[in-house]
Amino acid sequence: MTPERKQLVVLCMVAIATLAIPVVYPAPYVLRLMVLIFIYSILSMSLNVLAGYAGMISLGHAAFFGLGAYTTAVMSAKMGLPFIPCFFASALVPAVIAAVYGAIVLRSLRYIYFTLASWGLLEILNSIYLNVSYLGGPNGIRGIPDIVILGIRIGSDISFFYFSLVFAVLTLISCELLILSRVGRAWTAIRENEVVAGVMGIDAYRYQLLVFMITSCFAGIAGSLFAYYESFISPVSFSVWESIFLFCMLLVGGRRSLIGSVVGTAIFVLLPEVLRGMGDYRMTVYGVILLVVILFKPTGLVPQRYIILGLKGA
Repeated sequence: MTPERKQLVVLCMVAIATLAIPVVYPAPYVLRLMVLIFIYSILSMSLNVLAGYAGMISLGHAAFFGLGAYTTAVMSAKMGLPFIPCFFASALVPAVIAAVYGAIVLRSLRYIYFTLASWGLLEILNSIYLNVSYLGGPNGIRGIPDIVILGIRIGSDISFFYFSLVFAVLTLISCELLILSRVGRAWTAIRENEVVAGVMGIDAYRYQLLVFMITSCFAGIAGSLFAYYESFISPVSFSVWESIFLFCMLLVGGRRSLIGSVVGTAIFVLLPEVLRGMGDYRMTVYGVILLVVILFKPTGLVPQRYIILGLKGA
């Protein structure tokens, strides 16, 4: 059996096992963990494209996650708008903010300075969430309604399981298509050597701004799903610690591996539940795991693989 065929068999087995989870383990607790894995996988994969493939390390990725969530919360809970306009606005608003902020920052800041600037944006937005009464302040926004599409209500754990799974799969495929495209190759060239990429005719500023906008759009989608699922949001969910948590997922799962992003997300969503009885010692366990992976598996647990190429038999 060729490696590509083996990959296809494994992929089919994983897909069947995932689809069967609500039937085999219908407990709300299990379904909730799986929904959170799907939502955070979207966020983690988008960060992987930005940091792993384009080489732009951002500590402010949770800012766009929060923008998507707050856009959904305001439009649905306060304005009473239905799912479709809320969802598209939650993807568009982060992309627009990323375009404006990126157009200013990327003109002159690179590397660690961009990282700090992204953190600055996160703190600015968190300050707004905390101090604007219309956004609920520290108490957040409650009463976010269920998703209703063509008269079908997506409110139960089982329905949201499949709904979020669809978006996670679509994100995986979309990110792979981007990475394997001409644009993705330009991002890789800029990551490896921006000067050489410029000599080859690649406009680093334009391509970096593009990837910043695209990944912010995906983060906004994850934020929208998160808001609908939780039916409540507050600034606590979008702090800098959330961005650091995402980077841990990225490093453990595998930089430049989208499947690795999913694996890393699953580990860091399930691990707190496994270690719940350890109290504050959980943070020590997280640190040990991260240190061991960095020392002995610096590229992450999952090597770089492409599902699309595997299905093509490349």
